[in-house]
Formats: sequence, C-alpha cells, structure tokens
Amino acid sequence: PRVLDLSQYVPTLPEMFDLTGVICHSGVSMLGLHYSLVKPSDRDSWYQFCDVDVEEVTNKDHAFRMAFGGTSARDDGEC
Repeated sequence: PRVLDLSQYVPTLPEMFDLTGVICHSGVSMLGLHYSLVKPSDRDSWYQFCDVDVEEVTNKDHAFRMAFGGTSARDDGEC
C-alpha cells in the first residue's frame, strides 16, 4: 500500500505513513542486484536508483509489481 497504518502495532506513532522509498533485490541470494525506488517529498514522481543511474519511473504500477515478485528485466543483473 502507498499509505501504511501501523497503529495496531505501535500505538504511540502517528496513524498513517506515506511510502517514500523501497529497497529492492533482483536475483538470487548469492548473486543479484540491489536498486531502490524513491519518491522525494517535494514531487509526485517516483525515481529508480541503480548504481549511478537514476531515472524517472513512468509506470509506477509496473515498477512496484516488479519490486514485489514480478518477472523483471533486472534479472540479468544490469541497471
């Protein structure tokens, strides 16, 4: 979810949090690639950071499906 409610686990925290970043791993435990999806607080766009490459994410739904178990072009270990 893009908004996370943790109040049932930590009652002293604010009720809702906005998702602003995700760290992803593509590959297997001994070999793979880490990259991140980040949404700066001053923008409506998400960005993908992979090594020195940064690009705007144009299809957020697709990017998040790939980050959470989808089959991705990132399986080749390249950014």
